[in-house]
Amino acid sequence: MEVTLENKLISSDQKDPANNDEKIKQAVEKYGSKDEDPFTSANYLSRLFLYWAYRVIKLGNLVSLKPEYFGTLKGRYSSVEYLKSIKNIWDSKGYKFKKTLPLVQAGFRANIHYVIIVFILSLIKTLVNL
Repeated sequence: MEVTLENKLISSDQKDPANNDEKIKQAVEKYGSKDEDPFTSANYLSRLFLYWAYRVIKLGNLVSLKPEYFGTLKGRYSSVEYLKSIKNIWDSKGYKFKKTLPLVQAGFRANIHYVIIVFILSLIKTLVNL
C-alpha cells in the first residue's frame, strides 16, 4: 500500500466521528464558556494581561470555533449597552444631522473618556522616557 500525504493527513479522529464528537465535547466543556462571559468572570490580573483569552485560543486550536461555545457578554460589555450610549448621543446631541462622518463622530464622543485616558498615559510614558 502506498503511503501518500493524503493518508497521513487523515487522523484516527477523522476516521471515527463518534470519537471526534466526544473530544470536541470535552474540549468545549474544559475551555468553552457557555453560561458565563469569559471576560467578566476573569479576575483583574487576567483581564490586565489578557490571560482570559487563553481559553478561547486553546479551544480554537482544538476545535473549529462556533458561537454557541462562548458565553454572552453582560453588563457594560454587551453590544446592546455599548450601542445604547452611541444611540443616546446620536439622538440627543444631534449627530444624525451632521454631514461629515456622523457615526464616527458619535462613536468617538461615546468613547472620549477612553481616548483621554490613553492620551494621558502616553504623555506620562513620554515624559518618563525623556
